[in-house]
Amino acid sequence: MSVTTFPLVKPFRPRLWPQVARELDRLADRLSRQLGGMVEASGTVRIAGLPGRRYDISYSRGDARLRQRIVFLLRRRTEYQLLCRWRQDEAEPAACRLLVESFRLR
Repeated sequence: MSVTTFPLVKPFRPRLWPQVARELDRLADRLSRQLGGMVEASGTVRIAGLPGRRYDISYSRGDARLRQRIVFLLRRRTEYQLLCRWRQDEAEPAACRLLVESFRLR
């Protein structure tokens, strides 16, 4: 699990959400291909009052079949990436759900 922040070149404007969502979809697709996997689920979410996109990506590393959930959240000039990864043959860890439910801005 991790939360990473990145500066945005331009401030996020909610009215641009449709274009931003399409760009994030392309990014998630590219990431899944780099991992040799596929996006299994995606959708718009609202976490801590922020608009975002959530992606579940499945892929393999060696003998391990993994699932990665990444959520991109945007606020002003900051992009937040919430990441959780687990083995596909195991249930989603409660910690992944708690990461999303407990995420707050400082």
